[in-house]
Amino acid sequence: MHEWDLAASNPCPFCPKLRDCPHGLTPTTTCLDLWPLGRPDSRSWHTFEEGDPNLRIALANTVVSKMADRWLSGGQLTDDEYLSLRGLVNEAGTDEAAAAFLLVLNEFLWTRGYQQYCDAIEFYEVDRDRTTVYYVLNGLGLLGGIVCANDYMVRNDTSVRVPSHFERVALEVHRVFLWAMAHRSFLKLPRDRTAFRAAVERNWLEVLKYGNGYHGFTVYPRIHIEDLVRYQLLGGGDDLVSWSISNWVIWSMTAYPSIVQTLCPDFGAKAFGARLRKMYEPLVKSYASRSSA
Repeated sequence: MHEWDLAASNPCPFCPKLRDCPHGLTPTTTCLDLWPLGRPDSRSWHTFEEGDPNLRIALANTVVSKMADRWLSGGQLTDDEYLSLRGLVNEAGTDEAAAAFLLVLNEFLWTRGYQQYCDAIEFYEVDRDRTTVYYVLNGLGLLGGIVCANDYMVRNDTSVRVPSHFERVALEVHRVFLWAMAHRSFLKLPRDRTAFRAAVERNWLEVLKYGNGYHGFTVYPRIHIEDLVRYQLLGGGDDLVSWSISNWVIWSMTAYPSIVQTLCPDFGAKAFGARLRKMYEPLVKSYASRSSA
């Protein structure tokens, strides 16, 4: 499934809730041109200049050349193709060939990776005088994602309905890296109920602008999950915020973060499942009491 098709089946939360689009677009129609990135009719190289020797070396390989042709025409690469290209990096006979294959692999992920970088700059409010350094770190983070997205990690990814498990693992690592390098932490929210609810809603509506089409975000929410649980238990809040928080926690329980979940299979149940049950416990008790009445 192409990422655009996935976005169409799981649209931006502003659309089904009939809220004003944060991008000023028409809900359910033009929003898919940007959310997550639009379905490309064609692509072009972004990190290669014309005549780049690395590109020439990489495209001399028939497998890589066929992948590049389909990618340039707007197609979606498969996990098997990503893993085969990653294998070529490891098995290359020369350092030059390994570097060339790695650069092409980086290029295939660059559009989404660069979007995460731009969103991180904006959402984390990275200082202007640090953006050059942050750009370099962005490349290192994407490289780290490629290294982590090995065969075992990709094939044991338990997430569902994503176009590419390889992309999801690589970009998840990249997103964590950008969070860490921005030196951001979770927000300290007021304890007063009214002020707390207003702060959660204000910040959550901001993070909703960064949907990535994979049921998650291109950035990390800065509201700790314990505060999200508290918000849900308070009740009486914004319907869009409450609805999307529930969806995000449910998704997180099965598919996020992929690396931790692979190393600790019951991580989702412990980190998110228990909190999800806590969030819905009052509702379950309410239905139970009505049924027994």
